[in-house]
Amino acid sequence: MIASEVLFSQLEDRIDAGFCATKIHIEERLKTKALNFEPMETLCDFPKAKTPPQNGYTDSGIPVLKLKNITNYFIDWGDVSFVPEMLYSNLFQPQKEDLLITATGEGTIGRVNIFDEDEKCIVTGEVMVVRPNPQKVNPYFLLTYLRCKYGKPQLIRFVRGATGQQDKLTYIQKTLSKF
Repeated sequence: MIASEVLFSQLEDRIDAGFCATKIHIEERLKTKALNFEPMETLCDFPKAKTPPQNGYTDSGIPVLKLKNITNYFIDWGDVSFVPEMLYSNLFQPQKEDLLITATGEGTIGRVNIFDEDEKCIVTGEVMVVRPNPQKVNPYFLLTYLRCKYGKPQLIRFVRGATGQQDKLTYIQKTLSKF
């Protein structure tokens, strides 16, 4: 067992030592290795996706990437839903090298994939899209970081036991650890 002490002055918007201790521990480890780090919001954009209406789904058409399609290893194209072509322009289309992060659902939050496809598709609102600026950060480096022992805990620490994590997207975008 590891004990952590978090001073009240170190708490931001959560009085949760486990949450803050993870952030402090990781930042201290990065500083001791003399690494520079920047807030994610200076390296990436965070476009907003929206979920198609329930009656908008069809048996064929444009594939829809949902939580179940984002795994820890690859995008699962085997069990996708579809929307008609006419809805495509009104919904969010991922671009090559966008990172797709599951942002809702206990047990599923924090899975990260990179969209590296020529496939025409859309992404639902439960999947957070991170669009790295290639002049500032390599998208594959960022993918690796968010999957490693330093980045993964920073995604997982936002889980609070509820399935409705959508309201935390902005908070995740702003406070996802600096590197």
